[in-house]
Amino acid sequence: MNKHSIFYFLISFVLFSCDGMNDNIREYLDEGEINYIGRADSALAAGGIGRLQLSWKINSDPRIEACKIFWNNMTDSVTVPIDKDQITDGRFSTILNNMKEGVYIFNLQHIGTGGYPSIMREVVGNVYGELYESSLSPRRIKEVISLENQAEIEWRPAEEQIQWVNFYYTNNKGEKITREILNSETKTIITDYQPGGEYSYDTYYLPDENAIDSYTIESGSKKFPPFYYEFDRKDWKVIYCSSEVPGTFPVSNILDGTTSTFWHSDWDPADPLPHIITIDMQTEKNIGKVNVIRDPTRKYTRLVLLDVSLDNNNWIPIGNIRYPDQNEAGAILELTESVKGRYVRLTITESFKTPECEVSEVYVYGNE
Repeated sequence: MNKHSIFYFLISFVLFSCDGMNDNIREYLDEGEINYIGRADSALAAGGIGRLQLSWKINSDPRIEACKIFWNNMTDSVTVPIDKDQITDGRFSTILNNMKEGVYIFNLQHIGTGGYPSIMREVVGNVYGELYESSLSPRRIKEVISLENQAEIEWRPAEEQIQWVNFYYTNNKGEKITREILNSETKTIITDYQPGGEYSYDTYYLPDENAIDSYTIESGSKKFPPFYYEFDRKDWKVIYCSSEVPGTFPVSNILDGTTSTFWHSDWDPADPLPHIITIDMQTEKNIGKVNVIRDPTRKYTRLVLLDVSLDNNNWIPIGNIRYPDQNEAGAILELTESVKGRYVRLTITESFKTPECEVSEVYVYGNE
């Protein structure tokens, strides 16, 4: 075979091969050119409670008549007509209702005159529901303090999704008041509160910055603590003490107003536990809290049981003070509700140096 024959053979092979390649796409070529219309652009999904808003940019293609929205792996869909009068700043939006809670992948496809489609545009959206709501709680309060002329509410830092808090209470004139608490506010001062009065608050959550719905989480009814002041002890007397060291560490030291002096149980010979001290406040009082301060250098006393009485015969237990270690000298028992009494009894049952115990001062708070 000469070189000319070889050349024509190669040309024939190439032509035959190209003709065979056309067989693979002939069915598409027979359909002619696909006339795509303008696709959805800059799509956004804004989640809501059981619903979701989709919005996207529509270009100037006049053939766009509707948008077909697919989700759940293309198994669910809805066709939304495009009303040109509802396009604002080049964007169109629609809301999908009755959606189950979860994360969705949506595909948006414009449909135009003659049924021509656009290329799809994908966007991810989140629908919120009861599961998300169950994870929410009212904004947390660190502490509520009742003072003589005002109440102070110390808030813990607000979570990112919290928008604000509406705080409700009845003031000292009987008026119902609503205060808006911003996220940045960490302390709220109320100058017209009722000590012991009720309050409540609603916390408003926005699941994300684009969400179309918010959640309202109620705190339920709570009470301001009653205002308790420190009682004047100048006429108080200790009317019973089971053990003391007279002259050196007498029990009268617990009412002298200084922590540099203190009562100490007798250690020579050592009196066994428990050690009991009874204080007469001279008049009946509403007792709200008791502060028992140990000697700052020793701090032997470990557990103090507290009782109150109106007649020094019938006693009502109000709680106990347990010191976890020998660090802090003082500890306060704060009652949930005040108790009437004239007499206060301390019963010390445990010590860090058994059986020795000591107390520097006893303060009682409440109101007449």
